[in-house]
Amino acid sequence: KGNKFVFFDLKAAEFFMNCVFCGESEAIAEYQKGGDVYMHYKNLFPAGTSRVIVKKSLIANMYNTTPYRVALDCGITENQARNILGSIARNLPSMTANKQRVIDLSRRMGYYVCPDGFDTNNLIKAADYKPSKESKRPEFNELLALSAFVQSALGRFMQDLCLRMQPRLAGTLLTVFDSALVECRPERVEFVKAWLAQNIKPFRTGKFAVGDNFLQVYKDAD
Repeated sequence: KGNKFVFFDLKAAEFFMNCVFCGESEAIAEYQKGGDVYMHYKNLFPAGTSRVIVKKSLIANMYNTTPYRVALDCGITENQARNILGSIARNLPSMTANKQRVIDLSRRMGYYVCPDGFDTNNLIKAADYKPSKESKRPEFNELLALSAFVQSALGRFMQDLCLRMQPRLAGTLLTVFDSALVECRPERVEFVKAWLAQNIKPFRTGKFAVGDNFLQVYKDAD
């Protein structure tokens, strides 16, 4: 009773993390200055392309999503999606090369791998291959190799954040992918917000929402 919830999510977490893994220094600098890391790449798209299509297409490229799926997600034709994905692949060679490295690495290791947060020198097992129904041998999936690499690395980052955050809280600590709900005493709210803003770097947070219950803070979050 009397405690407050603080809720936040990380801005463009998956895509920014992938930019770091690929060494996209200009995009990283844009993000850290407070810019829109997706629209940093708007020149790869036809003039007037909406941010939604830019964002969805860049993420689709990260995971080798098919043009058919991108067309459905973005409300464009399959041919338009194919052209967009082709433009991204040609003009972002660092991302194209990194995808192949991840796929090759997972094949060689015999399981899906990920960095320990941003530490690409410390690779760990993210998951085993899923066995096929027809065979007892593992079945390799390139899309899962790519998604496990980034998403599990983000999970490791959030896990470490939780361990460091826990002693500073008064109760509930809940994270879901790139968002977190933390409980603290009212007089500790500003301290917790400042601590989080400092310790989620190199990520940025969205707006910190503060309230008495989850519905209140979720509605107030941007």
